[in-house]
Amino acid sequence: MSVDLHAPAANVSLVIFGFTAETTAQDVASVLGCCGVRLRGVWADLEVALVPIPGGAGETYAHVQHVPDRLLAYRLADGVNSRRFHGRHLQSWVPVMAWS
Repeated sequence: MSVDLHAPAANVSLVIFGFTAETTAQDVASVLGCCGVRLRGVWADLEVALVPIPGGAGETYAHVQHVPDRLLAYRLADGVNSRRFHGRHLQSWVPVMAWS
């Protein structure tokens, strides 16, 4: 089975772990903006949900939804994985199936 990374997908998202409970959607947007990927025209469609991790001692993950295509999501994930936020290592990936 092959996947066309450039084809539009119905529900491509990016999941980012390593944020604190005080993190805002603007903070997540700032991290994504530092990934070396041009997002002009894409920002308006991205939706960021911050979800507290139960029992995670104040940790939160970000669920970035409505990424236009899988290749862009993978490029953003690579950029995020090389970043730190307030000294914390960030870890991200692109789920193959819908993440809820």
